[in-house]
Amino acid sequence: MAFAIPFALNMCLGVCGNALVITVVRRSRAMHTTTNFLLVNLAVGDIMILIWNPRWISFVIYPVHPRGTPGDLVCVLYTGNAIITVVVSASILTLVVLAVERYNALVNAMKGVRISTERLPFVIGGIWGLAVAVSIPDFLNNYFSTQYKKCLCPFSLELASKLSIHIYCTITLLGILPFLILSFCYFQILKGVFITNTICAEQSVPSTADDAIRRKLAKLCLSVTCAFYICYLPYATFLLFIASVEKGVLIQRQDMFTAMLRACEFFVTLSSSLNPVIYAFQSTSYRQGFKEI
Repeated sequence: MAFAIPFALNMCLGVCGNALVITVVRRSRAMHTTTNFLLVNLAVGDIMILIWNPRWISFVIYPVHPRGTPGDLVCVLYTGNAIITVVVSASILTLVVLAVERYNALVNAMKGVRISTERLPFVIGGIWGLAVAVSIPDFLNNYFSTQYKKCLCPFSLELASKLSIHIYCTITLLGILPFLILSFCYFQILKGVFITNTICAEQSVPSTADDAIRRKLAKLCLSVTCAFYICYLPYATFLLFIASVEKGVLIQRQDMFTAMLRACEFFVTLSSSLNPVIYAFQSTSYRQGFKEI
């Protein structure tokens, strides 16, 4: 119950903040751009992560949690991590698409394939479809344990060492590989802006104004990506740790490791509530939109 209060406060603030982001983009036709729609997709994912995280109410749920097949179903749909894994995967893929879109707009403008607003629904549908596909192992390994009287998933202390291969593959596919793509895209953007001066160089006034907008968008996307990885790094590191430690050691010091796991999970949800703050500080359009609501 000690973690319930910070989780609940973060959920309330994060849901309200991301709802404001969605409202601002929906109300302003000037913000109906590919980048902003992708940020809305990220905001939808953040709201789902905050609502579907059961830590703020698990102390109420577990005493009355159903057992057997109904209990397993509740684990998959809410009290386990299956749905959250889908949403986190979709968020990571959205960040990758944002980075590639900014790379094509700024670095590879003449040759790159741009994502039009007409194509965007198919791109977003592909993001969520791929997110569900990579999360299937999590759906298959979420169940209610009568022995431990709680939901177990591949990232539980009780199963982490047994399903270590799954954890290693998840960290690689959803952590390391996206990080490499993101690093390449944003390095090329920063290189073009600050080193080679091939991006946002002085041209005509209209062109310079457009480049300034693109530059701000790239900075905004980079900030969101950095905040995401900073908040997720402790969780990913802890998962790698528990995957490499014997189950007996984890169970023997379960209280300590559970507290550490909850703290890392809190940072994950904190990432979902930080994005609206980043938008408010770095984007004049979002800041003005927040004021008008």
